[in-house]
Amino acid sequence: MKQRALVIITIDPDAKPRSSSTDRHSGTAVNPFTGERETASLFEINIYPNDADGPNVKLTPESMKTSLAHELGHVVGSLANTKANADDPRTKPVGNRWTEHPAEAVIASEQEAWDIARMIAPDLDEREAEANFRSYADPKYRERLDGELKLAILAEMVQHHNPEKGGIN
Repeated sequence: MKQRALVIITIDPDAKPRSSSTDRHSGTAVNPFTGERETASLFEINIYPNDADGPNVKLTPESMKTSLAHELGHVVGSLANTKANADDPRTKPVGNRWTEHPAEAVIASEQEAWDIARMIAPDLDEREAEANFRSYADPKYRERLDGELKLAILAEMVQHHNPEKGGIN
């Protein structure tokens, strides 16, 4: 089946250092050449100075390339509907995000995005890639992430619960 995807990339070298991100939305896209409207996946990528490099880091061309390749890795995983991407609770629809070990699913998705990033930019900054991935793989962070994700998923389920379908009002 044909897929249409639009990717909007914002690079903000003056932002406070933080994690870059990719958000997926669905919507209607207008083909600028034909004027046709069709359903499309819309990806919004935001690239910032990388907080894994410290609080006073600047966005360099090398770190921008590394972060952008990684975020595009998430886009490729989403469009290819890979298992790691599909299992990541951050990519699941609201109300259906529960998984017993959400941190493990997020870490698998992050590993996959780094693997794809290396195909996109084989000369990416491995030091930065390892620092970013290591932050997810740290056992203390993993345990905290698992708990935070479970709480967020449960809170979202309660917030979006439909009392007309037999739930609590």
